[in-house]
Amino acid sequence: MRSFQTALKPSRSLKILIVFLHLSAFALCLAEFYGWMMWLGLAALAGSFAYAWRSVNFHTQNAVRKIIIDRQYRATVYLNDEEEGRSAVLQDSSMLTVYALFFQWNVDGKMVKHCILPDMADRDAYRRLKVWARWCREKEDKAELAADMD
Repeated sequence: MRSFQTALKPSRSLKILIVFLHLSAFALCLAEFYGWMMWLGLAALAGSFAYAWRSVNFHTQNAVRKIIIDRQYRATVYLNDEEEGRSAVLQDSSMLTVYALFFQWNVDGKMVKHCILPDMADRDAYRRLKVWARWCREKEDKAELAADMD
């Protein structure tokens, strides 16, 4: 497998889902509650919507913006708007499904979790990333040995 890179963009389908679910919860809150419980629920929904919108647009603390896989199957991730990437190891607790990739990275001893949907990358990059995560990725113990050898 050749080396490749993918730059992630915000997911349009996830934005639509966030708006739909929050509008549904808003309507339910207005219909079923009254008084201070309704206002507390609406305030919680506003906070939830603001956080979800920031997350989907990569404005959180550890947002993965770009992933590079080299010829030795090692991953480098670019968090937020960093100029220099960080070496990362994909954890075994990551989950690959037909519709999404749920990754957990070990980046400098810190756990970074994120979800990649098919519309966040072009079709070929998404397919390569999925194949790499399932079959070609470097395991954690191999990564530690490679780091010791360098």
